[in-house]
Amino acid sequence: MRIGVFVSFPALWVTAGFGGVQLASLADLQPMKSAVFSGKRAEIADLQAEMVTRFGPGDYVPSELWTRGGALVMLIAFALMMYLSLAGVVLACFRKAVQRFRLWHVVLMAAVPLPYLAMISGWVFREAGRQPWVVYGLLKTEDAVSGHSPGTMLASLITFTVLFAALAVLNGWLLLRHARLGPVETGLGHDERAPAEPVTAGPPPFTPRY
Repeated sequence: MRIGVFVSFPALWVTAGFGGVQLASLADLQPMKSAVFSGKRAEIADLQAEMVTRFGPGDYVPSELWTRGGALVMLIAFALMMYLSLAGVVLACFRKAVQRFRLWHVVLMAAVPLPYLAMISGWVFREAGRQPWVVYGLLKTEDAVSGHSPGTMLASLITFTVLFAALAVLNGWLLLRHARLGPVETGLGHDERAPAEPVTAGPPPFTPRY
């Protein structure tokens, strides 16, 4: 557990740092997404008028709910992970906390979904925020849609959804199974609080036979 805590702390800050650099350049690369994320109504109206002039009539404002919602969920998830990782580094320095602070252990387990939540919400922010573009300012989504029938697309969506749901259930079942076995049985370590095995003084005394 200590290894995980000490590795996750710097890894999380490096990840957040790279994300912050990309977020800072968003206003130049995708100004409409940046304006929607910031809630700047006047700038959104100006950009809409500018795009209508450049690309013709159409709605060039992405969904504010999905764009702002995805970004806020991503940022909140990262903030929670940062606070938890910082507290974890401090607590991991104390052996008693590592062995006996059960509330901390429960919080760490409850925080497992946070990276996935941050990843998925960040993906929603990225994809929904650039609509109606596939390639911003160059290729619209309506021009990049495949020629498959709605039935084919629905069947594909259902198939992949079922497969990913099955994989998620299997993954959760395996995690629970290994958690029930404990660290010793799974080969992930040993309990430092367990008493040591008794050491015999030597081989049993020799008893001659007559």
